[in-house]
Amino acid sequence: MNSNALKFMLVAPGLIAVLMLCGCPSPKSQMTDVDAMVKQITVAVPAFLTIKEGMSLDALKIELGVAARQQFTVSTANGTFTMIECAFSGGDNTIYLIFRDKILLKIVNPLLPDANTPSAAKSETASTNLPGIKNVHVMFDAIGTEHITSAIDAPAMTHDQIADYLKPYAELHHGNMPAPLLYAFAAATASRTKTNLHETIKFLQQYDGGRASLGMNAAEIEKLYGQPLRTIKANDDLTVWIYQNTHTMDIGYPLAFVGLGIVYDPSGHVSAIYSDAFFPEEWKG
Repeated sequence: MNSNALKFMLVAPGLIAVLMLCGCPSPKSQMTDVDAMVKQITVAVPAFLTIKEGMSLDALKIELGVAARQQFTVSTANGTFTMIECAFSGGDNTIYLIFRDKILLKIVNPLLPDANTPSAAKSETASTNLPGIKNVHVMFDAIGTEHITSAIDAPAMTHDQIADYLKPYAELHHGNMPAPLLYAFAAATASRTKTNLHETIKFLQQYDGGRASLGMNAAEIEKLYGQPLRTIKANDDLTVWIYQNTHTMDIGYPLAFVGLGIVYDPSGHVSAIYSDAFFPEEWKG
């Protein structure tokens, strides 16, 4: 334990007493509220392990709600692909679901060792131009088009692999912070954290990229999401509508909402949808 943590732990009982005397909610109740909101935007491992190939995207959204985070929707020669990200254990780790034409094709983790190597002759995206983020760096330190391709072509994880991968996250936890320090910290920060989480949930519901479909026009998108925060020009004469939270957040990705980019082709129809990890830095205000 570092010296600052030790000092805070020594004053934690006094802080708790002050909070109780002032009539503030108890640290335990504050932490319970925060936990409930975190659980709303993360996935319980037992629930995830019931998900099977062939499930529809609509059914997944009903099952998991805002915890099923759309990352991209793109069109290829082999169909329309959507990647959904699910975070576990307070956002400590994630796993990904690949849908083709809104039916679950496979569960993957493109960040695992060797997972970025497509299996022989299984490429779903070969020779396909993915619109909107060519040569634009996105999170994961990857080039957008190549990372989308590798995610779609990543080998499917078996049920046993998924279970082993998620074993450390079977129960929501708060790490190894000592309980007195945890409760004092929660009591001192819970109000701000709850505000941030409430805002995150609101944005995830309002700007869920899975609500839109390729081929929609601007009027249909505006009906779903309202006017964009701003409009930018992308590659190949494409236009991108940007929806983004402009407030400073004390919580980070993958819990926090990052942004939503709706890409229009020159004819004015949606050609791709990107959000969260696939929302490029260059699109952020």
